[in-house]
Amino acid sequence: MKFAYLDEAGIGGEPWVVVAGVIMEPDIQWKSIRRYLDDMAKHFLLPDDRTGGYAFHAKEIFAGTRKWHKSRYSLDTRREILRELCRIPFASGMPVVAGLVDLLRYEKSQSDKGKSRAQITFVAPESGEPPADVETVGCPTPRK
Repeated sequence: MKFAYLDEAGIGGEPWVVVAGVIMEPDIQWKSIRRYLDDMAKHFLLPDDRTGGYAFHAKEIFAGTRKWHKSRYSLDTRREILRELCRIPFASGMPVVAGLVDLLRYEKSQSDKGKSRAQITFVAPESGEPPADVETVGCPTPRK
C-alpha cells in the first residue's frame, strides 16, 4: 500500500494553483521518517516548545509565526529547518509529485467549452530525483 500526501498553494488570488506532495510506503518508510522528524524537533525546538507535540508547517516556519515565531527562531535557523524538511523525501526515496494549473488559461478554456472540470498533470520521476528543469533551491540531490 502507498500513501500520498498532497497540498495546494495558490488559491488566494495567484495566477497559478500548484499541487505538490510525496508518495510513501508507510510500512517501509514511516518509522525512519518519524525518527528523523523527532530528531529534528529535539535539535531545533527550544525546550519550552517541545511540550504538547510538534508540527513542522512550512508556512509558519518561513513566516516566523506561531510556534516558530521570529522573536524565538532566527531566519537562518528557520531556513535550516526548511532545508532539512526538503531533504526528507529524497533521502528516504519518496517520489515527489507536482502539478499546476494556469488559472487564466483554465478559466478561458472552461468558458469556451462550457465545462467545469480541472485537469492537473503530475510529474513523478522514476529516479526519485527532481527533473533538471525543476527549481530545487535549498533541496539537496538524493542520497544514493
